[in-house]
This record gives sequence, C-alpha cells and structure tokens, in this order.
Amino acid sequence: MLLLCTSVHRTCARCALLVAIILHNATAIRVAVYENGGGRHGKAPPEHKEIASDADVAALAEGGKFALYDAHGDIVKGFGHLEKNAAGAANDAQPPSVYLVPTKDFSQFIWPTGGAAGHRVERVGGLDRDVSLETLSLSPRLFYVQNFISPEEAADLIASAVSPDNPYGLRPSTTGHQSWTDGEFDEAAATSSSRTSENAFVVAGDVAMRVKRRAFQMLRVPFDDDLDDSIQVLRYKQRQAYIAHSDWFTLQTDDAHNWDPAAGGTNRMATVFLYLSNVTEGGQTVFVNAESPLATAEGVAAATASMERVLQPPSAVPAVAADLFKPHSWEASMVKDCYGKLAVRPRQGDAVLFYSQGPGGTLEDDSEHGGCPVLQGEKWAANMWVWNGPRYQTARAPPGRSAQKAAPGRDGKVSLKMANNSPAALDFYFDIGGGPVMFATVQPGKSTGAETYKGHTWVAKRGKSELGRFVVDGTEDKQVFAVGDKDEL
Repeated sequence: MLLLCTSVHRTCARCALLVAIILHNATAIRVAVYENGGGRHGKAPPEHKEIASDADVAALAEGGKFALYDAHGDIVKGFGHLEKNAAGAANDAQPPSVYLVPTKDFSQFIWPTGGAAGHRVERVGGLDRDVSLETLSLSPRLFYVQNFISPEEAADLIASAVSPDNPYGLRPSTTGHQSWTDGEFDEAAATSSSRTSENAFVVAGDVAMRVKRRAFQMLRVPFDDDLDDSIQVLRYKQRQAYIAHSDWFTLQTDDAHNWDPAAGGTNRMATVFLYLSNVTEGGQTVFVNAESPLATAEGVAAATASMERVLQPPSAVPAVAADLFKPHSWEASMVKDCYGKLAVRPRQGDAVLFYSQGPGGTLEDDSEHGGCPVLQGEKWAANMWVWNGPRYQTARAPPGRSAQKAAPGRDGKVSLKMANNSPAALDFYFDIGGGPVMFATVQPGKSTGAETYKGHTWVAKRGKSELGRFVVDGTEDKQVFAVGDKDEL
C-alpha cells in the first residue's frame, strides 16, 4: 500500500509538472530584447526571450539595473503590457520589443529607429498633441516629427523673440558654450562669419514652457530645466546660413566640467529643431556626412509619402544661388550639399529630432549638420538642446566632482532665496570652488530660489559689475540674499 501510494504521488507530481509546463507555454510571449535604442545606429540584433509572468519581466530589469521601454517609448509595467503589445503585433514574426535603458550615469532613453528609414511611431503617447515620429536615417539617428507645434505657438515664440521686453531678444547668432548672461561673455568674439543668422532665447512664458515640456515628454526624459539650454529662436533672411557643425561640445571645452557621457559626464544628447515657418526656397537642415535616401532608385521606391514630401531630392542647385554667393565661398559650397546630401525641408509646425550621443554615451560625428542658406523668403526656426544630465552652468556640481550634498568639508543644506530689490534685472551666479557659474536672471521686484550648502558663494551681477556677494554660513536652514533697496523699485 505504501509503495502504491508513493507511486501514485509520484505520478500526480509528474502530472502537475506537465500541466504547469503546458500552461506556461500556452501563455508565454516571445519578446525581442534590445539594448537602448536598438544599439548604435539601431541595428544591433535582439536577444529573444520567453516571458510568462511579471517576475520574468522584472528579471529583465536585473534588480533595477535597467528601465524597460517598448517600441512606442512607453515604460513596460509588467506582463500584461507585453501581452497587449503582442496582441497588436502585425504577425508572429514581429514579436513585441523591449529596450533596456541603464539607470545609472545619466543614461536616458533613446528612440529606436526600427532598423530602417520609414519606420513610424504614430501618436506618441503622453503628449498634448497628436505627434508622430518617422525614421529618416539610422546614421545619423534622425527622425521627422510631424505636428509638433501649432501655428499659434510658433507665432508666440517669434513674438517673444522680437519683443523689446525680452532681455535675450534677437541679435546676431553666436557660437560656443558660454551663456549670453555670463559676465565674462564676449559677444563680439563669439560672433562667427560662418553663422550669419540672428537668434534670441525665450526663457519664460506659458507657451515656451509648454513646448519645452512637450519636447521632454517626447524624448521620455523627465522634465528638468537643468537639462536644457532654453529655447533658441532663429531667423534666417535671404543669404543667411550656418555652416556644418556638431551640437555636442568637445571633451576639452572646459576643465571645470566632465563633458564625456561615456565616462559619467554630461553633454548635449538630443536636438529638437522646430520649424516655425515655411520657406520659399532653401533653408533646409542638411546632414553633410549622410547620403539622401532619395539618391538611388531603390531608395525612391522604398520611400514613404512623407519622406518624399519632407526630404530634399538630389537635384541641381537653383540658379538664384549663383546670384547670391561667390563661386568659392563656403555658402556656395554648402548649397551643393543642401541639394545633394541628406537634407530636410522646413515645414511650419513640424520638427526634426536627432541625437548627438549614441546609446553608450559616444559623441556622434555623424550628427554634424548645417542650416542651409535661404535662397528665397525668410526662415524662422527654434533649437531645443536636451542634455543627458545636468548641463554646464547649472547649480549642481559638475559630474566628476563632488556633488553638493556630499562635498567634503561642507555640511548644512540651506534653502536660499535670492531677491532682486533693484530697479533693473540681475544675474545670480554660484561658486563652489571652480569659478562663478550662471544660475538665473531675476527681474526687478522678483526672486528665485536654490538648494545650496554651507560654504557656497553666490554673486549678483549686472553685466560685468558685481553688485552683491553672499556666503552661505549654514546657521539657518533658510537664508535670504537680497540685493538693492526696495524703496528704489
């Protein structure tokens, strides 16, 4: 009897195991697991895995080492999320995708290309507009963003750029990493003959903030003013252009900052370039190291309708260019690239998104691009540069140096209020030992705040003139740095 019971129990156990295997196989989903962005240039092959439970999904994250995203840029919340994506797949040969985004060292989600030009993500989730992304190129990692901004928003940004009340209003464009508000900024030295447009910065206003938040949400980067350079509005008149350049800064730009994202530093990661107007002729955004998909018969045959609409087909340079530029000028040479290389034509309300960094933090040479000469009409556009971590000239200690909250010899966190009681705008700077760094511009009668620490120095300037200095002593957890006399307001 004992032997019989043992045999029966063994048989039952085997049956239970068999049933569990059958149930597991009946509900398991085959997923394609990619590194962030699908790897460099979006072509890295996936690893296929069978997923049957929330525990299997959690295992992909390796204890928080990775955040999990799907091909729509949404965070994978569990097995049910993948089941829904699998049900919506076109066929079994296209399993749902999971992208592993590292959670350390200022890593951010990078949009996958889908492996080919023409890949499209309809209705990017979480936005306040119906925006779509279409891959135009794998190298550079370039997307066309349809319907990103409304005509009313475009008009508001332009109006803010030309407003006499804007302290950063329209002026000749400059180059380099220093802010206009830096007391040491030399505008004449920063003006370049190879950048002939005009530009302004729009740093405040409901529309500007809404557009910025939309860009961050599209990029799947948590909104943080320390991660962008504000909105730069550009005007290109006839003949004006910007020679080919990269948006990222070289590793030797400034010793006070770690510019290398591959080594835990920060730099510009992505550019969202907004088209605020149409242009009669010229004004394309050209990527000089990339060939146009429309350069071959095969590329034309494979192109989508939107690619044919927005990409400049390789063609002869319009005759008007010969009347505008000397034969051997950089503008004349650039126009040839604008009508021969990968170039996007401006369409009001749309944008392009391209990445200056690869998924591993490499700074990408193939992102080199230029603003093509306007041959007829006028071009209005706007730049949004988003960093992978705190940008240069923010109140946090630069990566590679001690963070504020862990700075040796400094303790006592303080909430500092900086008040401008003077009759004109003031620029407030902080100094934690590496020289003054611009923090904020404060208008008369207004104030701003910062979380700072004992031993930090704050300076108020107007232009190059220092009007006040404050050293945080840590005696209270809330302190005030006020400049000027309220009676002057």
